[in-house]
Amino acid sequence: ILSTFGWSSAATGAALSIQRSESGLNSPFVGTVIKKFGPKRVMAFGILLTGGSFIWMSRMQSLWEFYCAITILTLGMSFGTFIIFVAVVGNWFNKNKRKLPWRNTKDPYKIWISEVMLQQTKVETVIPYYIKWIIKFPTIEDVAKSQTDLLLKYWEGLGYYRRCINFQKSCQILFHEKNAKVPRNLDEFLKLPGVGLYTASAVLSIAYNYPIPLIDGNVNRVISRVLALNNVIKGNKNSFIIFLNKIIPKKTPGTFNEALMELGSQICKNINPLCFDCPINSFCKSKMMGVQKKFPKKIKAKSVPLIKVVT
Repeated sequence: ILSTFGWSSAATGAALSIQRSESGLNSPFVGTVIKKFGPKRVMAFGILLTGGSFIWMSRMQSLWEFYCAITILTLGMSFGTFIIFVAVVGNWFNKNKRKLPWRNTKDPYKIWISEVMLQQTKVETVIPYYIKWIIKFPTIEDVAKSQTDLLLKYWEGLGYYRRCINFQKSCQILFHEKNAKVPRNLDEFLKLPGVGLYTASAVLSIAYNYPIPLIDGNVNRVISRVLALNNVIKGNKNSFIIFLNKIIPKKTPGTFNEALMELGSQICKNINPLCFDCPINSFCKSKMMGVQKKFPKKIKAKSVPLIKVVT
């Protein structure tokens, strides 16, 4: 009995170590399998693999069986890691999300204007402006038909007035050409004045459940720390997108995107991250290594050379 317990404990410990350091969230194989077969099937298969490996461990007596058990157990646990990560993030968000007025709607217009206002502006500053705007201009048609000066008056204090002007131009295009409807197609949305990939992705994922991930400063910080990847290195930004594309849930992509942004804003802070309060600290590779404050890397601005001109 002691011998069997020893083998089982050793195999479990080894599998946990491998799964955390190598496979887990950063496994391209597991991500591909989840994307192809769906999270529920993969989770069920992972449970079967894990359960089968434990049964095997209760009977193994050789080193060869030990290595096989580690392999099977690691694979089974890796299949479950992706799904558990998404579930934990979503559960935390549902319990801890801030009550923000634009979170009470699925109207793409209202989500869109909130995203435009939030560009380079703090949430606390945006809230009263958003509420006043929605009361005065509740639809795309209202914005399209209003005088620009009136819109700018309601925007006054938010700064970056080009955002407001471009937003009206976009609303006018949609009113005259698209029956005042926000496009459901990413490429069409990106053709509108002032609409970038982040804004379009946010609106489509939250309003229309379009499964496209978002990367803002908060999400970049969370994923950089979870994967312990240097965000400055060329190619790692693509790794972030690939990783998020693997795990983003098809039914609730908007909620998942908002959850990661909220996590970065409230917990995974830039200077003093609240790691002990973080729901995904057991998945965080940089936390396990004790180097979470080193991620993401700061991009130093290039100094402008001073040229002295002798006259």
